[in-house]
Amino acid sequence: MTKPLKKKSEAGKALIDIIHILQKATNNECPVAEVQADWGGEFHNHELNLMLKQQGIIQKETVPRHSEMNAIAERANRTIMTMTRTALIASGLPKGLWDKASQWATYTKNRIPHKTLKGKTPIEILLKRNAIQERTNLRTFGEHVICFNYNIKASDKLAPRGFKAQIVGYTSTFGIYHVMEKSGKIGITKNPIPVEPKEGENAAGESEPQIGESEPKINEPKAGEDAAGEDKHKINEPKAGENAAGESEP
Repeated sequence: MTKPLKKKSEAGKALIDIIHILQKATNNECPVAEVQADWGGEFHNHELNLMLKQQGIIQKETVPRHSEMNAIAERANRTIMTMTRTALIASGLPKGLWDKASQWATYTKNRIPHKTLKGKTPIEILLKRNAIQERTNLRTFGEHVICFNYNIKASDKLAPRGFKAQIVGYTSTFGIYHVMEKSGKIGITKNPIPVEPKEGENAAGESEPQIGESEPKINEPKAGEDAAGEDKHKINEPKAGENAAGESEP
């Protein structure tokens, strides 16, 4: 689970929320036994310390700037950030959607088989869900789709029933996605239809260069000629009654 923060000081409360959600989702079958962090200022607060103490959760400290002491979490963070960066670049969407992209990355990673889990996925180990069924909900970040317009007025029978958008994340409901319109407005939609690009265009309808398409040919001048194809060494003979400059003589 990834919970984007507006301020670093919100980290303590976010940790409490995540612990409650996980323990509720697993019916306390997988209780949190310990929390390990470098315990920067965002984690040193009375509310967090009291909650962890009441639930019998051990606080394990590490030294700042020594990522090897919390290697599993650090590698997981690196993977999520790599997926987030790649998704934003590949989709062409602005960096301001990093929160949506990071949540998309976490959702996707939790449904991918992992060697450490002997080919199983985190979602089936922790929440006992069917991994194959869960993966049918996966969509590409930034995928161009057609969405049904739920806000159309019943009296307007000729108005378009759909609009174009891009998928920017999942919701907690299977088959419901966050989408962003071209105007930047973000909403939700059910089972959006992928846009099939035409030949020579991408999903956004923009023309793409063809593979192997040659660049404009530039004619190379032959030996003894200039770029205009004229003989460099040719001397024009004056016509009768003209001088070498082509002017008429008296």
